[in-house]
Amino acid sequence: MDTDQQQDENGGETTQLSLRDEVKRLPSVKLTSKPKSLDLVLGNGGELRIAINLSNNTLELYSVQSSSKDAEPKCLRSITNQGHHSEVRAVSFSSDNLAVVSGSGESIKLWNRPSQVCLRTVATEYVLSTVFVPGDRHILAGLKNGKLLIIDIASADILEEIPAHTNELWSICLQHDLRGCVTGGGDKTVKFWQFELVTDEKGESRAKVLSLLHTRTLKLEDTVLCVRVSANGQFVAAALLDTTVKIFFVDTFKFFLSLYGHKLPVLCMDISSDSTLIVTGSADRNIKIWGMDFGDCHKSIFAHDDSVTGVQFVPRTHYFFSCGKDGKVKEWDADTYVKIITLQSHAGEAWSLAVSPNGQYVVSCGSDRVLRLYEKSDQPLVLQDEEEEEREQQEALATGEQTVIPGQPGLNLPSKKTVGSEKAAESILECLEICEKYREQLMEHQALQAASTQTLPDTPPSATDDGLECVDP
Repeated sequence: MDTDQQQDENGGETTQLSLRDEVKRLPSVKLTSKPKSLDLVLGNGGELRIAINLSNNTLELYSVQSSSKDAEPKCLRSITNQGHHSEVRAVSFSSDNLAVVSGSGESIKLWNRPSQVCLRTVATEYVLSTVFVPGDRHILAGLKNGKLLIIDIASADILEEIPAHTNELWSICLQHDLRGCVTGGGDKTVKFWQFELVTDEKGESRAKVLSLLHTRTLKLEDTVLCVRVSANGQFVAAALLDTTVKIFFVDTFKFFLSLYGHKLPVLCMDISSDSTLIVTGSADRNIKIWGMDFGDCHKSIFAHDDSVTGVQFVPRTHYFFSCGKDGKVKEWDADTYVKIITLQSHAGEAWSLAVSPNGQYVVSCGSDRVLRLYEKSDQPLVLQDEEEEEREQQEALATGEQTVIPGQPGLNLPSKKTVGSEKAAESILECLEICEKYREQLMEHQALQAASTQTLPDTPPSATDDGLECVDP
């Protein structure tokens, strides 16, 4: 211990403490990632416990013995959250129903569906669309800057960055023969790509790696927000920013149909497995079901309370799921136009959904940075019971005690019309009329008082006080 000896005025020695006497250095704690915040508490026997929040969404608890110099810090517990750090914009299923890929503003993650564990994480720029390559060994990702990424799942590496579009790459879908893909972007084009194997120039083994060859381009008059290819390989559909959906023949790019009727742009769409129906979801909160033979609108459904952001058919059926910015996921029957079930899922916007190839699972993603996985149950579903339960929930929301609008605690929703509420409304209207007359009389009285030199009597008390006392708040 370092001390400084000094002479005081009486000739004695005094001891002056230094910083080393006051502060004791403890062993360093090695972390797995960069720390963001921490807190500590001193326990019994000189044990110091440190809780550290890391930048990779991990919370770790360490124990350090302050009485011993040689004791190494011990990690007592680690809570790991391997989810996204920003809103999730795209999600897709693998062909074997066992893996799920999700894309957000900072990364692409591969998840194991049975264990719900994150297997791979690849840092990228803002992702708008994802899809598995046939064989489930690679992933295609469309970025906001227009690039198309080819990602190898085994090594979690980006094999190639293709400048596919000059603006946003909004949509990717596989071709019907699984030999290529189709992309649509903000540069008003739909591009067809073919899978090919090329020699890896970067690697030492010079093995064959997956690449994409641009084959054809379909130029359109407006931004392409979504693109789909029919299962029979005859048609390609493109949803444009001008609120229409244009359908062309795949082989010749000859114009076939134009689907118009939405008031706002179509954000999502899907074609059934038998290529007879096409479903479109728009920012006008409506879902329209169209026939692929003549382009006639079979049904228009007011589906969500906000923009419809995702629709997808269940394979080999005419059932389809939809999600919207209201955070709900709903299942519909495209033949009877009946809503089957409503799932209260996300605490915010739901941006995308995907249905597994076997139709047993549905996964959705949203602005709450959460992936929600739904499994088809064997329990029979009675539509009348679901409608009655939803009706009761709406009535409870309108007439219950907790009728506060979210985000506006001072405003309440209107309740049901009753005899008491009608009488109270009439009393309030009568009081408002009295207040208006009283205000006019008060202005006349003040004008006379200002013009007259004599002192006028005081104004009478308000007549509305007694009237408002009889109205229950």
